[in-house]
Amino acid sequence: MKKLSIILAFAALAVGCGNIGGTYEECYSDNTCDRAVDQCFSVSIPAEATSGDFCSRVCSSDFDCDGNRGWGGVCYSLGSDPTPICFQQCDFNSDCEFSSVCIEVSLGGGVVDFICVPDN
Repeated sequence: MKKLSIILAFAALAVGCGNIGGTYEECYSDNTCDRAVDQCFSVSIPAEATSGDFCSRVCSSDFDCDGNRGWGGVCYSLGSDPTPICFQQCDFNSDCEFSSVCIEVSLGGGVVDFICVPDN
């Protein structure tokens, strides 16, 4: 994977409280995230040619983010949007939920991490 800075555009689509997708899973519209604390976010990362929707939540620290598949959850405010949301950490695409990919992000100050982002 190459090192890059990303532009991340996301918007809360709907507060989820249905029973379809768990945290970091794909979502489509209202009521498609199974936890009341999750919302369906649309994420676009042009530098990686990825975009899609996934269940996540607004956060103020990593402690607000659930782990998944043995990986930690992290709270990042990326790109031009100041709203931080939760992402799952990863090393490979296979560490992520179906319809998500693992990308490397540069967080500034020499800090680099790998996170799952939707690609559906």
